[in-house]
Amino acid sequence: MHHGDSLLNRSRPDYDEQIDSETVQICIAQTMRRGYDAPYFSRSPIDLHLSDPDADAFPLRLRFKEFVSDTDYQYLPNSADFYDDLARAGVLKVSAPKADSACTPMPKPAPVLSRYGVVRGPDGKPNALAWELVFYHTLAVLSAPAYREEHAEYLAEDWPRVPMPPRRETLEQSAAVGRRVAALLDPQARPELPGAVGRLVRAGTDEEAVQDLLTIGPKPSYDRVREVYVLSDTLELAGVPERVWAFTLGGYPVLKNWVEYRKGRTLTLDDAEWLEGIVRRVSALLDLGGELDLAYAGATGLS
Repeated sequence: MHHGDSLLNRSRPDYDEQIDSETVQICIAQTMRRGYDAPYFSRSPIDLHLSDPDADAFPLRLRFKEFVSDTDYQYLPNSADFYDDLARAGVLKVSAPKADSACTPMPKPAPVLSRYGVVRGPDGKPNALAWELVFYHTLAVLSAPAYREEHAEYLAEDWPRVPMPPRRETLEQSAAVGRRVAALLDPQARPELPGAVGRLVRAGTDEEAVQDLLTIGPKPSYDRVREVYVLSDTLELAGVPERVWAFTLGGYPVLKNWVEYRKGRTLTLDDAEWLEGIVRRVSALLDLGGELDLAYAGATGLS
């Protein structure tokens, strides 16, 4: 899906047909106004304001009916040929060195699937499992802090490139970390989360806030010294490290935007649970940084 063609402003039954309970997609923009951000994982249609303009959603698989009369859908990886499709998406294209730049472009790898065994099943169709591994490996690498730091200059100007691991075992390990990233970004998933951060409390205390206090005031503010998000004169969100407060997705500060959209509102208990969960999910995601860097190193042959 591409924002630039006003897709959301017109009827697209062919797109609607692809959205169901099996939908998973990676959303990322070619260039971002505020610098590179890791991709977003979604099971729902991507909203125009979720990410920077001109972001694209890359689904894991597409569904289709072989005959109009069919009642059930069939699923295929979102690729007729792994290598050609990735190259067509701009993921594996060759970069030319830039004059006076210390940043070395990633090389274009050899055809990928030959490294991982069988490319197609007995029916001649692409191996869905291998494509799923590539999908979650991509999410892991593009979320790795080391990848972001090493390629900062290029990521500010063009599509991210994804290095592919030399062995299937390494691909599987990277994909496993990518699935953990997906679970933390997926509102429908229920991953294990740290409980020491993100607590709604009565202002100035460690006392859990009762339901009558769950109102966000007109001017929420973040207190860096206390690591507290002051939501009103009587309500605070305690245990908010600055790295969580500063975390952005799609170019937007996740925690601040959630709160700002709800100024003056009284939160339901579900709202309160989700607000605490944002802090815990972001904290858990940032804690994955070391493992994500290892996945990136494995893909580049540095580990």
